[in-house]
Amino acid sequence: MCWPHLREGRLERGATLAALRHFLAPNSQGASPGKASVATLGAAMAQEKSAGLTVSAGLAVARRLGAAAFVTGGLGGIHLPLQPASALSDRDVSADLHAIASAHLPLYCAGFKPFIDAPGSLAYLESLGVPVVQIGPGTLPALYANDYGAKPPLTCDSAQMAWAIWRAHKSLGTGSGAVICVSLPQDRAIAPGVLLEATGRELETVAAASVTGQSVTPALVQALRRHLGPALDDANEAALTQAALTAIDSVAHDKMSKTYTPYAQENA
Repeated sequence: MCWPHLREGRLERGATLAALRHFLAPNSQGASPGKASVATLGAAMAQEKSAGLTVSAGLAVARRLGAAAFVTGGLGGIHLPLQPASALSDRDVSADLHAIASAHLPLYCAGFKPFIDAPGSLAYLESLGVPVVQIGPGTLPALYANDYGAKPPLTCDSAQMAWAIWRAHKSLGTGSGAVICVSLPQDRAIAPGVLLEATGRELETVAAASVTGQSVTPALVQALRRHLGPALDDANEAALTQAALTAIDSVAHDKMSKTYTPYAQENA
């Protein structure tokens, strides 16, 4: 496993203690390095900036590095409307969706973020040819909570079967990635009802503040953190850890099988 990021214009893959301190510590203006998307990553490199990577940028770098899988906590998508009856054109649509469609990689996560329109985003991914598979029963998780209500298009009972579905999909040669959803450990998940109520309230708060575009996601995350306290970060950590462990187990199992071919060789 590695943590791809940008440090002073250079792409790095190791999560050293120095790198983590660099990203956590505010600069002279009191701000920490932000995030670069696939659209802004080139500019950040040319301008020798430091930045974490969004899912879209992370997928591009992971593919370049020859990674076998990509892991994130919660997936972006089509945002829930901040105003009643908002048209799709008025709602922020994450670059994550199109990035996955051309990723050539499986993305492991704990479903969509709770302020994402999960049914609409699932339909969008289907139109892009991206399979979404949930390991285990129930509805999709929503990063901080399990069984959040959206029905998964595909389900399976093990990480090995999810990987087999990904390998079979990849063999079709479409070039699209796949989304594999992994639930949180139940003892660290926030109750769905609690998260739903908090998300609805904070959507109203952000709407009242006239937040728009790319500022919506960080504003909502900060609002939820204020509302739910340390439980939010604990659930986020649990979601990311569980997704990562599942991905590691899947890749390791595949490497031990007779059918394994290194990613770089497959895509030479």
